[in-house]
Amino acid sequence: MPPSAEEILQKVNSHRNATDELRTRMEADYLLWRLEEYDAGEDYESYTSNEPRAYADKIIAWLVDAVLTIRMPQQNNQRFQREQLSAKERFLIGILESADERLTDMILPNVREQLAWYITLRGWWACLSILHKMEDGKTIVDITPWDPMHTYWDIGKNGKLAWACHHMRKTKGQILADHDYTVEDDD
Repeated sequence: MPPSAEEILQKVNSHRNATDELRTRMEADYLLWRLEEYDAGEDYESYTSNEPRAYADKIIAWLVDAVLTIRMPQQNNQRFQREQLSAKERFLIGILESADERLTDMILPNVREQLAWYITLRGWWACLSILHKMEDGKTIVDITPWDPMHTYWDIGKNGKLAWACHHMRKTKGQILADHDYTVEDDD
């Protein structure tokens, strides 16, 4: 039986409270990148350095511009096995291109740009990765990076992910476009 909405909210709030210190650090790092004005206090000269932003931007650029290599390890396999591994490599390259195209259509940065930003400024990354089969038979590649600042999770048995939640705001129109859901009233 799936958990109720109250149970989900309780789990999310519990995880939010347990990781509050981590999120405070993420926000402090973001403020450094935003070049928030530094105040040294009364009777001291204050100077806001652009060094944190320049350093973060350099790391982001390295991650985005790095050559992406997708490689399946091939030992002394037979020709048929090598062809299968090569097909897997091409499939993964196509998956990433399709995901980038979808994000571009949504007026969002591509997967690598988003992940580079989250890794550098948040310290880690989270991502939803699914293949969504439409009613017309078309398959959509959905690789959506989640902001770690608003991602909550729990680890279950054997160290496996038990659940994950990405907290976000959406308009009524966005919800209706994403989900086949009828709204009884405007509230």
